[in-house]
Amino acid sequence: METTTVRKHSQAKIRFEMKLTPDEKRQITLLSQQEGKPAKKVIMMLVQQALQQIKPNTLSAKEIMKLPPQKRKRILTQQFQEAEKLYKDNPELIVPDVDAPIDY
Repeated sequence: METTTVRKHSQAKIRFEMKLTPDEKRQITLLSQQEGKPAKKVIMMLVQQALQQIKPNTLSAKEIMKLPPQKRKRILTQQFQEAEKLYKDNPELIVPDVDAPIDY
């Protein structure tokens, strides 16, 4: 007799801090008032919407490198374009290189 295990998706509590510009804070306050929800709930709603837009890559780096060259190039190009847009839209994510170059 076969048995099937059903796994329930659990929610993990994650604590994080956000630094908002005055304009971002104003926008969240306005959205909070429009939705009739506390700002915390509005922020969570925005985070969930953003996460739904992310296309998960189910392939590991090793698996991508094993793909035929054309498919691999297409995937890597798409990833590069997405990363470029992400950093262009969110320059605060760019971390300056603080390590000195290593000579061999």
